[in-house]
Amino acid sequence: MMATDATDTSRRRGRVPARLSAAQARAGLAANIVAVVIVAVAVLLTAAVPVLANSAATRQLRADVVTADRAADVVVTVPYEGGSGNFALAPDTADSARYVRDEVEEGMPRELTAVLEPPITTLVGPELKAGVVDGTPVRVRFAYVDHGETAAVDWVDGRPPAATGTAADVARTNQKLPVEVGVSESAATALGVTPGDRLPVQDLDGAPLEVTVTGVFAPHRGAEAAVDAIPTLLEPRESHGAEPQTSVALLTTDESVPAARLALFPGDMTRAIVYRTDVRAITAGNAEPASVAARGLASGKEVFDIVGASASVSTRLDTILDASLSRASTATAQASVLLICLVVLIALTQVLSARALVDQRASVIAQVRTRGASVVSVGLSLLAESAIVTALGAGLGLAAQAIAAPGRPTWWWVVPTLLMSLIAAPLLGARAAWQRRRPRSSHDLRRITREVLLVLAAIGSAATLRSRGTAASSNSVAADLLVLAAPTLCALAVGAGVARLMPTVSRWLRDAASRGSAAGTLVAFSRASATTTAVLALVLAAGTIALSASVASTVRDGRLDAAHDNVGADAIATATYLSGLPPEVAGLPVQGVTTASASDIGAGYLAGGPRSQTVTIVAVDAAALASVVAALPGGHPDPWRTLATAPEGEPIAMLETADLTHVDHGVITFARESAQVTSVGTAPDLPGAAIAGERLVIVDREALEAVTGESYPITAAWAVGPEAVTALTRAVGDADAEVVTRDEWIERVGSEPLAGALSWLFAATVVVALAFAVLAVALLATSGNAQRRHAMARLRVVGMSAARVSRVSRLEVLIPVALVSLFGVLGGIAVARLTIEALGLGAITRQAHAPQPEFAWWALAVPLLLAATAWVAVGLAVRFGRSRRLSEVMRTS
Repeated sequence: MMATDATDTSRRRGRVPARLSAAQARAGLAANIVAVVIVAVAVLLTAAVPVLANSAATRQLRADVVTADRAADVVVTVPYEGGSGNFALAPDTADSARYVRDEVEEGMPRELTAVLEPPITTLVGPELKAGVVDGTPVRVRFAYVDHGETAAVDWVDGRPPAATGTAADVARTNQKLPVEVGVSESAATALGVTPGDRLPVQDLDGAPLEVTVTGVFAPHRGAEAAVDAIPTLLEPRESHGAEPQTSVALLTTDESVPAARLALFPGDMTRAIVYRTDVRAITAGNAEPASVAARGLASGKEVFDIVGASASVSTRLDTILDASLSRASTATAQASVLLICLVVLIALTQVLSARALVDQRASVIAQVRTRGASVVSVGLSLLAESAIVTALGAGLGLAAQAIAAPGRPTWWWVVPTLLMSLIAAPLLGARAAWQRRRPRSSHDLRRITREVLLVLAAIGSAATLRSRGTAASSNSVAADLLVLAAPTLCALAVGAGVARLMPTVSRWLRDAASRGSAAGTLVAFSRASATTTAVLALVLAAGTIALSASVASTVRDGRLDAAHDNVGADAIATATYLSGLPPEVAGLPVQGVTTASASDIGAGYLAGGPRSQTVTIVAVDAAALASVVAALPGGHPDPWRTLATAPEGEPIAMLETADLTHVDHGVITFARESAQVTSVGTAPDLPGAAIAGERLVIVDREALEAVTGESYPITAAWAVGPEAVTALTRAVGDADAEVVTRDEWIERVGSEPLAGALSWLFAATVVVALAFAVLAVALLATSGNAQRRHAMARLRVVGMSAARVSRVSRLEVLIPVALVSLFGVLGGIAVARLTIEALGLGAITRQAHAPQPEFAWWALAVPLLLAATAWVAVGLAVRFGRSRRLSEVMRTS
């Protein structure tokens, strides 16, 4: 049929007739469907992965900002020049604050306002004594908040505070005015007050103030963030530290805030414009400009022009965004490493598919060339067919991407796969039509040149990646593709070496088989071979599986190590120095549970060396901490035992971190206390990250309290044992503290957007690489099917049974597939060993250092799976292919 079509349609010399091209496309429908699927999957991957990476980066940014809470606020403080000035009422206090807010809003960089909520105007006074409630001292402060056009609070009981006098009244009496305030529902309950009650507030000099509660408020719907901008305004804060107290903010209004300012004389209120970060507005695209703008404000490079006042900006938004962007960029670079592997693997599979298609049409191409068709016309006919296949595949892939990962694709990832689909078949078809045979020496020289260049590129990119890591490429993925392609290039170099060794290996196997009596095995070993493209595809596929699985294993185990590094026990409870933890956490009465506690006292000085050193002083329960550390894997309790068994009295024993200048005997000074100390060794790291840092001086808390006569609040408590989590949680109770378990930490880090996205990518990479490896094996079985059937028929002629002939035909594909994929897995593990530490996986596992590599040795099962695939694929290809009669084979033999 094909030959007749070629004869009938060869009237127009130099061209391949359209009817013949259409007939060939119909005859190769199955191959074209496979090609369409390959293109669709390639487009889906290359279009969706960058979109999903960008989405994960955005979600990670938002999650980090939410976790940071108030630390992500941008606070512009505009103090009153010269304090309160003269003793006089300032009735324009609220209007003046709004004027300052408008000036700040006008000078705020647009890049920053794009990620900020509308400004909140606040005035906050210093803490004042306000009596005792249930034996606990109460501290209050006057506060004012303005949320612009929207009311900040609703008055649920009583009335809003009002003015209690005029400037003339103050000038006449020279006395402070009564102050009317409102309290939240929680504060009213904590203080036991109702509208009309007076609070026993004292001014900064200890004189009594007339402060009356006129109403109880609740935050207006939608304005919760505005009221929450002032700590303790909504919820009182109870501190359990060395000096327990209850802190409450008292709300004033436009009318009553002037009297509140006057009541603070000679002090004053702090005027600040607070911007909460709009989490929903942050994206991976606008975070970097916002970070730059915030850094400029915080550093003082950008200033606000406010008449009669100067402003200062405090924020950690730039640090938060920079850290999150750095992690996101590193994750993007890691994703690019795997995506490059898949793109090159898909390209090689496309070449295999095109080669199978051209092999099927080899006889027709030869006939049309004999009839006068040019090489260009053969290529153009295949180009037209490839264009249709590419368009259909691209359309399906983009449609799938629009459903699975809506967003604008990154075209420089998509275009290479489309280009390969478009040109592979035309180039191979034109090459087959040319039929020009080059001298073997020329062919060998060109191949050697290509292999040398590939090896040099692999060595250079791998060396660069190991020295720089993916973090160096995080902001320039497109520019550093050659560096990020190091694992791919290394795998291809291994593939080139395997392709070079395959003839030698086949010869060894053939020689070994020739010494046996199994003729079928000898024939199979003699015919076992694979094209260079097939070898490269199989090596890269198997290597990608091993690499991706090894990276996933490394991340999983690294996360376990990171949980130990950050939690330091089965559970840890932490609190601020002001809040403190309940004393019960120091010794939980639960069998099998060991606890230890510590107090992060804060900054101090260590004297005794050449100069005084600034240090952080930490007091620990040394004996208990030694027991906890001894119960931890790899724990070294000896330094803590040394600290615990030191002689009582002064000087007390201390452990100092290695970054301090060593002091044998000295004095530590902190707050209003001091104590003589003597060094008993170098301080090891405290368990977890609750109290971590540099320049630490660690002493036994009991010994320090015996010398100073003071008690120090517990800021961290560790617990290990079967019931540690339950016991520690029960002991903490309702205290203002956080309890974190090791399992919770692992789950929390594993559920982060970037970690989750990369975990899915690792799994998807294994699945896709395995699928394309199977497809490559199927294409390898298909491409040589005609010659294989002819060889089978000849073996039947010489008397070999059908079963043995079938086994020989399967083995001749199975053997190279198994060997090549085995080399690929081993090469992938070697590549993982070479590059895994440079991938910056610590950014995903939350470790300060690179995690210890873990290799996925289970990937050695991949050659067995591909060998089974080859066995089945060859059987199907032979069964459904066109069989040759024995008589026909005998006539042509």
